Amino acid sequence: MDINAIKQRLTSLQSSNSTGKKEKVDYSKYYWKPKSEGKYQIRIVPSVLNKENPFQEIFVHYGFAKFPVYALTNWGEKDPIVEMANKLREAGGSENWKLAKKLDPKMRVFAPVIVRGEEDKGVRLWEFGKEIYMQLLGIAED
Repeated sequence: MDINAIKQRLTSLQSSNSTGKKEKVDYSKYYWKPKSEGKYQIRIVPSVLNKENPFQEIFVHYGFAKFPVYALTNWGEKDPIVEMANKLREAGGSENWKLAKKLDPKMRVFAPVIVRGEEDKGVRLWEFGKEIYMQLLGIAED
């Protein structure tokens, strides 16, 4: 461990807490999102976590808080929200089924990509939904 680096980080955290201001993070360094106009040429690169599959599926609950809530099922744990949805389905009724559908976690997929023309920014994560995921799997299968 680099003790000097740890001391510097601790000092920066203490100084930012004392002023009450949070350090603004530029997420475009880590995540990539295509703009609505224009075409992009991207390269999906192998994942550091799984060399065989670059896609990482994550399940997320929306509508419970200001920010999305990651489902505990991602880590093999019991998720009380999923259990509540299952109980609503067992109770029956169309209203219960509709509410259970809203409670179910939605799949989001992450893939490491390099955007052509922006290679200097390095590998970034691209987040997308089930429909794009299915299209990419179809292309990969072909």
